[in-house]
Amino acid sequence: MKAYTAVLSILVCVVVSIILFRADIKTTILRAQGLPYQQVDATHLSNLYNYKIINKTNKEFPVELRVDDPTIEIKRVGRPEILVPSQGKTEGSFFLVLDDSKLQGVQTDLAVSVYRGEERIDEVTVSFMGPMNFQ
Repeated sequence: MKAYTAVLSILVCVVVSIILFRADIKTTILRAQGLPYQQVDATHLSNLYNYKIINKTNKEFPVELRVDDPTIEIKRVGRPEILVPSQGKTEGSFFLVLDDSKLQGVQTDLAVSVYRGEERIDEVTVSFMGPMNFQ
């Protein structure tokens, strides 16, 4: 009987710790399938991405997508502001515009951060696809 009590106590502690230490949001960013890179101008390329942000809190709040490198631009598709409903999700699309001199091969990994005000609440690594014959 004591063994069962010990196992139950451990399971309760695990469940409580999972609930207490979970992140407020979950962000998924995927490159749009079937779309290769697009040549914006002579020196810039863009990729289209779809995002899904899930809010696990009881408060609605606006978020902003940012890249730490100021030479990389995010162009939102649709609404100018991302508002995440309480215990809900929001979805949308954006373009990442990158100078072709920043390419590190056919695939370049970039970090996209999610901010609530000035607080970084999540970060996702995405792959930027470029041409095979980059400079």
